[in-house]
Amino acid sequence: MQSIKETVLNVAAAANSGMEKTKAIVQEQVDQMTGHNDTETGLATQRKEERILQADLDELEAIVHNAAARQAASEADGYSRPATGRTEHPAIAHQTSTGQPSEETVNPASGHQMSTVAAIGHPAGGQ
Repeated sequence: MQSIKETVLNVAAAANSGMEKTKAIVQEQVDQMTGHNDTETGLATQRKEERILQADLDELEAIVHNAAARQAASEADGYSRPATGRTEHPAIAHQTSTGQPSEETVNPASGHQMSTVAAIGHPAGGQ
């Protein structure tokens, strides 16, 4: 659910960024048409480039914020996202005292034990 929310917020940030960029381009065109000399038209182009850069930075900041909010919500739910990209509930993940996964793992979907090989997508006992 948090992933969907993050995606929607990222799409909204991208749409907002695109709108700001469009407004900057239109404003530059208006400023160039009403400008009286090359200096004014050059300043209009510079302002447009600054507004576009700011829109990109705002979009990136929103994406980072949304990712952090999703991560915080995941941690609050008791789930962690290990480096493998799989979501594991802390009560399900089996580890040895060294922190390494044991040979037997519980499938979060079914609750059944399976071998480590099967946990990564290969059939148990198969090659």
